[in-house]
This record gives sequence, structure tokens and C-alpha cells, in this order.
Amino acid sequence: MAGTNDAASPSSSSSSSSSSSSSSSSFPAKEVLLTAGTGFFLGMFYFYKRKQTLPFKVCYGLMWPTLGGGIMLAVTPTPDEMAQRLDRSRAVTTEDLRRQRVANAATVAAMAKQYAGQQR
Repeated sequence: MAGTNDAASPSSSSSSSSSSSSSSSSFPAKEVLLTAGTGFFLGMFYFYKRKQTLPFKVCYGLMWPTLGGGIMLAVTPTPDEMAQRLDRSRAVTTEDLRRQRVANAATVAAMAKQYAGQQR
């Protein structure tokens, strides 16, 4: 009996670990933190009115990291959103930048020739 349980146990744990790893990539951390933080926030008021200090302190202590972390995740843009914002706000296009670099290189070359002529 023990041998059959040992053999079945690794296969069932590997199937559960593969399903948990695929769900961890789509884990809605923002929503979970906001929901839990709001629950702790409301629990804090409830226990305060009931004059129960220990549950109030627990809710107060857990509210800040959960609700604060959820709010920060909600207001912070994703890397893709930041890249889109930066592309839209870019004042100089890549073609203009290339032309400016070519003109700058020509100016530097002319100044170098002029400086070399003064040295002789």
C-alpha cells in the first residue's frame, strides 16, 4: 500500500505544480491586494467600534501593506504602457535625430580641420 501511494504522489504533485505555475503568470495580484486591503480597512472600523483592540491592530497592521501595495500596482503603468507614452511624447523622430547626428558629425569634422590648420 505504501509503495502505491509513493508512486501516485509524485505524479499528482507534478500535475498540480504545473497547473499552479501556469496560473501564477496570470495571477491578479492587483485585484487580490485591493480586495484584501479593503477588507482589512473595513474590519479595522468594525473592530474599532466594538472596542476589540487586538483584531483592530491586526487589521491595521495588515491593511497598510495590502491596500498600499494594491494601490501602487493600480496606479503604476506597465512597461508596455510606459513605452507607448514615451514614444508618443518623443519630440524628435528617429529620422530627425539621424539628420542632426550627420550634421553634427560634419560640424565636428570641419572644426577639427580648422583646429589642425591653426596648430601648424
